[in-house]
Amino acid sequence: MAATDGAGGFSELWLQQLLFSDPSILPIEEIDVSFAELVPICMELGTRVGPIDALFVTPAGKLVVLETKLWRNPQARREVVGQVLDYAKELRRWGYADLQREVSRRTSQAGNALFDIARARVPELDEATFVDNVSKSLRHGDFLLLICGDGIREEVESIAEYLDPHGTLHFTLALIETAVYQASAGHRYVQPRVLAKTEIIRRTVVTLKSDHLTATEDPTDEAEQDDKQPRNAEESWYLNFWQDFIDRVVFDDVTQSKPNATRFTHVFIPMPKGSTGWITVYFSLSGGEIGLFLTFTRGPLADRIYEELHAHREDIEEELGFELEWQSSADSKYRIARRREYSVMTDDQERSVAMHWFLAHANPLVNAFRHRIKEIVEER
Repeated sequence: MAATDGAGGFSELWLQQLLFSDPSILPIEEIDVSFAELVPICMELGTRVGPIDALFVTPAGKLVVLETKLWRNPQARREVVGQVLDYAKELRRWGYADLQREVSRRTSQAGNALFDIARARVPELDEATFVDNVSKSLRHGDFLLLICGDGIREEVESIAEYLDPHGTLHFTLALIETAVYQASAGHRYVQPRVLAKTEIIRRTVVTLKSDHLTATEDPTDEAEQDDKQPRNAEESWYLNFWQDFIDRVVFDDVTQSKPNATRFTHVFIPMPKGSTGWITVYFSLSGGEIGLFLTFTRGPLADRIYEELHAHREDIEEELGFELEWQSSADSKYRIARRREYSVMTDDQERSVAMHWFLAHANPLVNAFRHRIKEIVEER
Protein backbone atom coordinates (compact mmCIF):
# COMPACT_ATOMS: atom_id res chain seq x y z
CA MET A 1 0.00 0.00 0.00
CA ALA A 2 1.37 3.41 -0.90
CA ALA A 3 2.16 5.54 2.13
CA THR A 4 0.85 9.07 1.69
CA ASP A 5 0.62 12.16 3.86
CA GLY A 6 3.16 10.66 6.23
CA ALA A 7 0.76 7.88 7.17
CA GLY A 8 3.19 5.18 6.08
CA GLY A 9 5.79 6.33 8.54
CA PHE A 10 7.78 8.63 6.25
CA SER A 11 7.90 12.38 5.85
CA GLU A 12 8.85 14.96 3.26
CA LEU A 13 12.27 15.14 4.92
CA TRP A 14 12.70 11.37 4.53
CA LEU A 15 11.84 11.59 0.82
CA GLN A 16 14.08 14.63 0.38
CA GLN A 17 17.04 12.87 2.00
CA LEU A 18 16.44 9.70 -0.01
CA LEU A 19 16.40 11.48 -3.35
CA PHE A 20 19.38 13.64 -2.43
CA SER A 21 21.51 10.69 -1.35
CA ASP A 22 20.54 8.57 -4.37
CA PRO A 23 19.53 10.77 -7.32
CA SER A 24 19.63 7.73 -9.62
CA ILE A 25 16.07 7.10 -8.39
CA LEU A 26 14.93 10.14 -10.38
CA PRO A 27 13.97 9.37 -14.02
CA ILE A 28 16.05 12.21 -15.42
CA GLU A 29 16.63 10.68 -18.86
CA GLU A 30 12.87 10.52 -19.41
CA ILE A 31 12.70 14.27 -18.80
CA ASP A 32 15.81 15.75 -20.43
CA VAL A 33 18.92 13.69 -21.13
CA SER A 34 21.09 16.83 -21.01
CA PHE A 35 20.55 16.87 -17.22
CA ALA A 36 21.78 13.32 -16.66
CA GLU A 37 24.40 12.30 -14.08
CA LEU A 38 23.21 14.41 -11.16
CA VAL A 39 25.79 15.36 -8.53
CA PRO A 40 24.20 16.18 -5.13
CA ILE A 41 25.48 19.53 -3.84
CA CYS A 42 23.49 20.37 -0.71
CA MET A 43 20.08 20.40 0.91
CA GLU A 44 18.28 23.50 2.25
CA LEU A 45 20.29 25.97 0.17
CA GLY A 46 19.41 29.44 1.41
CA THR A 47 17.74 31.98 -0.88
CA ARG A 48 15.72 35.16 -0.30
CA VAL A 49 12.53 33.25 -1.13
CA GLY A 50 13.20 30.27 1.11
CA PRO A 51 15.52 27.25 1.31
CA ILE A 52 15.75 24.95 -1.72
CA ASP A 53 15.04 21.36 -0.64
CA ALA A 54 17.94 19.94 -2.67
CA LEU A 55 20.33 21.28 -5.28
CA PHE A 56 22.17 19.18 -7.86
CA VAL A 57 24.57 19.99 -10.67
CA THR A 58 25.55 18.02 -13.74
CA PRO A 59 29.15 17.57 -14.94
CA ALA A 60 28.18 19.93 -17.77
CA GLY A 61 27.40 22.67 -15.23
CA LYS A 62 23.58 22.55 -15.41
CA LEU A 63 21.62 23.11 -12.20
CA VAL A 64 18.76 20.96 -10.93
CA VAL A 65 16.38 22.13 -8.20
CA LEU A 66 14.35 19.54 -6.29
CA GLU A 67 11.26 20.28 -4.19
CA THR A 68 9.57 17.43 -2.34
CA LYS A 69 5.93 17.43 -1.28
CA LEU A 70 3.47 15.03 0.30
CA TRP A 71 0.25 16.14 -1.35
CA ARG A 72 -2.81 17.03 0.70
CA ASN A 73 -4.95 19.30 -1.48
CA PRO A 74 -4.96 21.07 -4.86
CA GLN A 75 -4.01 24.38 -3.28
CA ALA A 76 -0.83 22.86 -1.84
CA ARG A 77 0.07 21.60 -5.29
CA ARG A 78 -0.27 25.05 -6.82
CA GLU A 79 1.73 26.61 -3.99
CA VAL A 80 4.68 24.28 -4.48
CA VAL A 81 4.72 24.98 -8.23
CA GLY A 82 4.87 28.69 -7.42
CA GLN A 83 7.60 28.09 -4.86
CA VAL A 84 9.89 26.20 -7.22
CA LEU A 85 9.38 28.87 -9.89
CA ASP A 86 10.37 31.51 -7.33
CA TYR A 87 13.57 29.56 -6.67
CA ALA A 88 14.32 29.59 -10.41
CA LYS A 89 13.76 33.34 -10.65
CA GLU A 90 16.00 33.93 -7.65
CA LEU A 91 18.80 31.74 -9.01
CA ARG A 92 18.63 33.58 -12.32
CA ARG A 93 19.56 36.75 -10.43
CA TRP A 94 22.71 35.12 -9.07
CA GLY A 95 26.18 34.94 -10.54
CA TYR A 96 28.55 32.07 -9.90
CA ALA A 97 30.00 33.87 -6.88
CA ASP A 98 26.55 34.13 -5.27
CA LEU A 99 25.89 30.42 -5.72
CA GLN A 100 29.37 29.53 -4.52
CA ARG A 101 28.95 31.69 -1.43
CA GLU A 102 25.67 30.05 -0.43
CA VAL A 103 26.98 26.53 -1.10
CA SER A 104 30.03 27.28 1.04
CA ARG A 105 27.82 28.64 3.78
CA ARG A 106 25.51 25.63 3.71
CA THR A 107 28.24 22.98 3.52
CA SER A 108 30.76 24.78 5.78
CA GLN A 109 33.32 24.06 3.08
CA ALA A 110 35.76 26.84 2.19
CA GLY A 111 37.09 27.63 -1.26
CA ASN A 112 35.24 26.77 -4.46
CA ALA A 113 32.95 24.34 -2.68
CA LEU A 114 30.55 23.87 -5.60
CA PHE A 115 33.33 22.76 -7.94
CA ASP A 116 35.12 20.71 -5.27
CA ILE A 117 31.98 18.70 -4.51
CA ALA A 118 31.38 18.09 -8.21
CA ARG A 119 34.99 17.10 -8.86
CA ALA A 120 34.91 14.62 -5.99
CA ARG A 121 32.28 12.74 -8.03
CA VAL A 122 33.74 13.53 -11.47
CA PRO A 123 37.56 13.85 -11.11
CA GLU A 124 38.14 14.82 -14.75
CA LEU A 125 36.23 18.11 -14.45
CA ASP A 126 38.08 21.26 -15.53
CA GLU A 127 37.45 24.11 -13.09
CA ALA A 128 37.43 26.98 -15.60
CA THR A 129 35.04 25.17 -17.94
CA PHE A 130 32.77 24.11 -15.08
CA VAL A 131 32.56 27.62 -13.63
CA ASP A 132 31.81 29.05 -17.07
CA ASN A 133 29.06 26.51 -17.73
CA VAL A 134 27.40 27.06 -14.35
CA SER A 135 27.57 30.81 -14.94
CA LYS A 136 25.79 30.37 -18.27
CA SER A 137 23.15 28.17 -16.64
CA LEU A 138 22.46 30.90 -14.09
CA ARG A 139 22.52 33.71 -16.63
CA HIS A 140 20.01 32.03 -18.95
CA GLY A 141 17.85 30.48 -16.24
CA ASP A 142 18.54 27.09 -17.84
CA PHE A 143 17.44 24.86 -14.96
CA LEU A 144 15.68 21.57 -14.42
CA LEU A 145 12.98 22.06 -11.79
CA LEU A 146 11.69 18.87 -10.21
CA ILE A 147 8.62 18.56 -7.99
CA CYS A 148 8.49 15.13 -6.41
CA GLY A 149 5.84 13.68 -4.14
CA ASP A 150 3.39 10.90 -3.55
CA GLY A 151 -0.10 11.01 -4.99
CA ILE A 152 0.37 13.93 -7.39
CA ARG A 153 -2.88 14.54 -9.27
CA GLU A 154 -2.63 17.72 -11.30
CA GLU A 155 -4.11 18.31 -14.74
CA VAL A 156 -1.52 19.34 -17.31
CA GLU A 157 -3.75 22.17 -18.56
CA SER A 158 -4.01 23.82 -15.16
CA ILE A 159 -0.24 23.73 -14.73
CA ALA A 160 0.18 25.32 -18.16
CA GLU A 161 -2.07 28.18 -17.10
CA TYR A 162 -0.06 28.64 -13.94
CA LEU A 163 3.19 28.84 -15.89
CA ASP A 164 1.98 31.59 -18.24
CA PRO A 165 3.14 34.48 -16.00
CA HIS A 166 6.58 32.87 -15.69
CA GLY A 167 7.67 32.90 -19.33
CA THR A 168 10.90 34.75 -18.53
CA LEU A 169 13.01 31.69 -17.77
CA HIS A 170 14.50 28.97 -19.94
CA PHE A 171 13.69 26.02 -17.72
CA THR A 172 12.36 22.48 -17.77
CA LEU A 173 9.76 21.72 -15.11
CA ALA A 174 8.75 18.17 -14.34
CA LEU A 175 6.26 16.62 -11.92
CA ILE A 176 7.39 13.24 -10.63
CA GLU A 177 5.10 10.99 -8.66
CA THR A 178 7.18 8.99 -6.21
CA ALA A 179 4.85 6.29 -5.00
CA VAL A 180 6.17 4.72 -1.80
CA TYR A 181 5.12 1.19 -0.86
CA GLN A 182 5.55 -0.28 2.59
CA ALA A 183 6.90 -3.84 2.57
CA SER A 184 7.66 -6.31 5.31
CA ALA A 185 10.54 -5.93 7.76
CA GLY A 186 10.36 -2.15 7.51
CA HIS A 187 11.46 -2.02 3.87
CA ARG A 188 9.99 0.50 1.44
CA TYR A 189 9.85 0.51 -2.34
CA VAL A 190 9.88 3.76 -4.30
CA GLN A 191 8.39 3.86 -7.78
CA PRO A 192 8.90 7.18 -9.62
CA ARG A 193 7.11 8.15 -12.79
CA VAL A 194 7.00 11.39 -14.77
CA LEU A 195 3.51 12.88 -14.87
CA ALA A 196 4.20 16.11 -16.75
CA LYS A 197 7.04 18.21 -18.05
CA THR A 198 7.25 21.56 -19.76
CA GLU A 199 8.08 20.11 -23.18
CA ILE A 200 4.46 18.91 -23.12
CA ILE A 201 3.09 22.12 -21.65
CA ARG A 202 4.97 25.15 -22.85
CA ARG A 203 8.55 26.27 -23.10
CA THR A 204 9.54 29.91 -23.46
CA VAL A 205 13.07 31.05 -24.18
CA VAL A 206 14.13 34.66 -23.71
CA THR A 207 17.42 36.51 -23.56
CA LEU A 208 18.27 37.63 -20.04
CA LYS A 209 20.59 40.40 -18.97
CA SER A 210 24.08 39.44 -17.87
CA ASP A 211 24.67 39.49 -14.13
CA HIS A 212 28.22 39.93 -12.83
CA LEU A 213 29.73 41.16 -9.59
CA THR A 214 32.55 43.66 -9.82
CA ALA A 215 34.90 45.04 -7.21
CA THR A 216 34.55 48.58 -5.99
CA GLU A 217 37.20 51.20 -5.40
CA ASP A 218 39.01 51.17 -2.07
CA PRO A 219 37.78 54.18 -0.06
CA THR A 220 41.21 54.90 1.42
CA ASP A 221 43.10 57.92 0.25
CA GLU A 222 45.43 57.21 -2.67
CA ALA A 223 48.35 58.82 -0.91
CA GLU A 224 47.77 56.57 2.06
CA GLN A 225 47.83 53.50 -0.18
CA ASP A 226 51.01 54.61 -1.95
CA ASP A 227 52.89 55.57 1.18
CA LYS A 228 53.26 52.22 2.89
CA GLN A 229 56.64 52.76 4.47
CA PRO A 230 56.21 52.76 8.27
CA ARG A 231 57.79 55.70 10.02
CA ASN A 232 57.94 54.19 13.52
CA ALA A 233 57.46 50.94 15.43
CA GLU A 234 53.72 51.45 15.84
CA GLU A 235 53.13 51.89 12.12
CA SER A 236 55.34 48.89 11.42
CA TRP A 237 53.23 46.81 13.83
CA TYR A 238 50.01 47.77 12.05
CA LEU A 239 51.45 47.13 8.60
CA ASN A 240 52.62 43.66 9.62
CA PHE A 241 49.34 42.89 11.37
CA TRP A 242 47.18 43.88 8.40
CA GLN A 243 49.36 41.98 5.95
CA ASP A 244 49.01 38.90 8.16
CA PHE A 245 45.24 39.43 8.24
CA ILE A 246 45.09 39.78 4.44
CA ASP A 247 47.14 36.62 3.96
CA ARG A 248 44.85 34.62 6.26
CA VAL A 249 41.35 35.92 5.57
CA VAL A 250 39.23 33.79 3.22
CA PHE A 251 35.99 35.02 1.67
CA ASP A 252 33.29 32.58 0.49
CA ASP A 253 32.34 35.14 -2.16
CA VAL A 254 35.09 34.65 -4.75
CA THR A 255 34.53 38.15 -6.19
CA GLN A 256 35.18 39.85 -2.87
CA SER A 257 38.53 41.63 -3.10
CA LYS A 258 40.76 41.73 -0.07
CA PRO A 259 41.72 44.98 1.66
CA ASN A 260 45.04 46.73 1.12
CA ALA A 261 47.52 46.66 3.98
CA THR A 262 48.11 50.02 5.65
CA ARG A 263 50.41 51.36 8.35
CA PHE A 264 47.40 52.79 10.16
CA THR A 265 44.78 51.52 12.60
CA HIS A 266 42.34 50.36 9.94
CA VAL A 267 41.83 48.69 6.57
CA PHE A 268 38.83 48.71 4.25
CA ILE A 269 36.90 45.83 2.63
CA PRO A 270 35.08 47.23 -0.42
CA MET A 271 31.42 46.54 -1.11
CA PRO A 272 29.88 46.20 -4.62
CA LYS A 273 30.63 48.93 -7.14
CA GLY A 274 28.11 51.74 -7.10
CA SER A 275 27.12 51.26 -3.46
CA THR A 276 29.63 53.83 -2.04
CA GLY A 277 29.98 51.39 0.84
CA TRP A 278 32.77 49.52 2.60
CA ILE A 279 33.51 47.56 5.76
CA THR A 280 36.11 49.15 8.03
CA VAL A 281 38.22 46.80 10.15
CA TYR A 282 39.85 48.82 12.91
CA PHE A 283 41.70 49.23 16.20
CA SER A 284 40.70 52.02 18.56
CA LEU A 285 43.11 52.11 21.48
CA SER A 286 41.69 55.38 22.76
CA GLY A 287 38.26 53.76 22.79
CA GLY A 288 39.62 50.50 24.20
CA GLU A 289 38.12 48.40 21.41
CA ILE A 290 38.48 46.66 18.09
CA GLY A 291 35.70 46.21 15.58
CA LEU A 292 34.26 46.11 12.10
CA PHE A 293 31.54 48.33 10.71
CA LEU A 294 29.72 48.71 7.43
CA THR A 295 29.28 52.30 6.32
CA PHE A 296 28.34 54.35 3.25
CA THR A 297 28.97 57.77 1.79
CA ARG A 298 25.84 59.78 2.59
CA GLY A 299 23.25 60.26 -0.14
CA PRO A 300 19.92 58.94 -1.46
CA LEU A 301 21.38 55.53 -2.34
CA ALA A 302 22.97 55.16 1.08
CA ASP A 303 19.63 56.10 2.66
CA ARG A 304 17.88 53.40 0.69
CA ILE A 305 20.53 50.74 1.36
CA TYR A 306 20.52 51.38 5.08
CA GLU A 307 16.73 51.44 5.28
CA GLU A 308 16.38 48.15 3.41
CA LEU A 309 19.13 46.47 5.43
CA HIS A 310 17.60 47.73 8.66
CA ALA A 311 14.20 46.37 7.59
CA HIS A 312 15.84 42.92 7.48
CA ARG A 313 17.77 43.42 10.70
CA GLU A 314 16.34 40.37 12.45
CA ASP A 315 17.06 38.07 9.49
CA ILE A 316 20.61 39.40 9.16
CA GLU A 317 21.41 39.01 12.84
CA GLU A 318 19.86 35.55 12.95
CA GLU A 319 21.98 34.57 9.96
CA LEU A 320 25.13 35.93 11.61
CA GLY A 321 24.40 34.47 15.02
CA PHE A 322 25.20 37.72 16.83
CA GLU A 323 23.73 41.20 17.27
CA LEU A 324 24.94 44.32 15.51
CA GLU A 325 24.86 48.00 16.44
CA TRP A 326 22.76 50.00 13.97
CA GLN A 327 23.71 53.68 14.01
CA SER A 328 22.13 56.48 12.01
CA SER A 329 22.32 60.21 12.60
CA ALA A 330 21.89 63.27 10.42
CA ASP A 331 25.45 64.55 10.93
CA SER A 332 27.39 61.32 10.34
CA LYS A 333 27.60 58.24 8.12
CA TYR A 334 25.48 55.18 8.68
CA ARG A 335 27.24 52.49 10.68
CA ILE A 336 26.34 48.85 11.20
CA ALA A 337 28.94 47.66 13.68
CA ARG A 338 30.32 44.76 15.65
CA ARG A 339 32.97 45.49 18.29
CA ARG A 340 34.65 44.18 21.43
CA GLU A 341 36.94 45.45 24.19
CA TYR A 342 40.67 45.53 23.49
CA SER A 343 43.53 47.50 24.99
CA VAL A 344 46.96 45.83 24.70
CA MET A 345 48.27 46.22 21.16
CA THR A 346 51.79 44.82 21.46
CA ASP A 347 51.13 41.77 23.63
CA ASP A 348 51.54 38.58 21.53
CA GLN A 349 48.57 36.85 23.13
CA GLU A 350 46.31 39.86 22.63
CA ARG A 351 47.52 40.17 19.05
CA SER A 352 46.42 36.58 18.47
CA VAL A 353 43.05 37.31 20.09
CA ALA A 354 42.50 40.31 17.82
CA MET A 355 43.54 38.40 14.70
CA HIS A 356 41.22 35.47 15.37
CA TRP A 357 38.34 37.79 16.20
CA PHE A 358 38.75 39.76 12.97
CA LEU A 359 39.04 36.55 10.93
CA ALA A 360 35.92 35.10 12.59
CA HIS A 361 33.82 38.17 11.71
CA ALA A 362 35.06 39.44 8.34
CA ASN A 363 33.74 36.61 6.13
CA PRO A 364 30.31 36.33 7.82
CA LEU A 365 29.76 40.07 7.49
CA VAL A 366 30.69 39.99 3.79
CA ASN A 367 28.32 37.03 3.32
CA ALA A 368 25.48 38.83 5.06
CA PHE A 369 25.80 42.21 3.38
CA ARG A 370 27.52 42.02 -0.01
CA HIS A 371 24.81 40.21 -1.96
CA ARG A 372 22.04 42.23 -0.33
CA ILE A 373 23.74 45.51 -1.21
CA LYS A 374 24.38 44.32 -4.76
CA GLU A 375 20.70 43.51 -5.24
CA ILE A 376 19.61 46.92 -3.94
CA VAL A 377 22.05 48.74 -6.23
CA GLU A 378 20.91 46.75 -9.27
CA GLU A 379 17.24 47.48 -8.55
CA ARG A 380 17.76 51.26 -8.81
